Amino acid sequence: MKNVDVPIWDKGDDTDNYTKGGASSPSRTFSQMAKLDKTILSVFKLIVGRKPTTRENAYYRITKSPKEEMIMKLVNSPEHKELVTNGRKYPDLLKEKKGLETTILKLKSNIEDFKGEYDQLQKLLEQKNQLIKELRENKDKPYLTDRRLLEEDKYSDREAARRRYQDSSEDSLWDKILKLFFK
Repeated sequence: MKNVDVPIWDKGDDTDNYTKGGASSPSRTFSQMAKLDKTILSVFKLIVGRKPTTRENAYYRITKSPKEEMIMKLVNSPEHKELVTNGRKYPDLLKEKKGLETTILKLKSNIEDFKGEYDQLQKLLEQKNQLIKELRENKDKPYLTDRRLLEEDKYSDREAARRRYQDSSEDSLWDKILKLFFK
């Protein structure tokens, strides 16, 4: 009689290692688990470019799914699709980056030019203020010191020229040319 002293509810079946008096053996050895961890790590690095999280690592260790199934699951994941989409945008982003760097250099150059212009304007302003100060100190002096220029009648010369022109209108064309060049 087999297991007579064992209660009926604890007899178990013949496939259970406990009924045979031994403990259950692990389904995978330590070296197999280390190899599986390396495989999981390499697949994750290859497909999504990162290490698996603890949860992901535990999932793929426990499920005993083959490497190809893990690869297909990761390839079809939204994370991988986003990486592929971003990878396609990368060359355009590099071009945009270079354009923006060029713009930055132009703006820096403009800023330096504006600083130089500002400094020149400051110097001109200081010179103007110095001249105003000198003029205020000399305000009792007349601006024109040559009295002869003040007393001279400018309009008399213009009036004489106008009269000569009117007198010459009666002359012939040849006379006008001669007067123009020789008088």
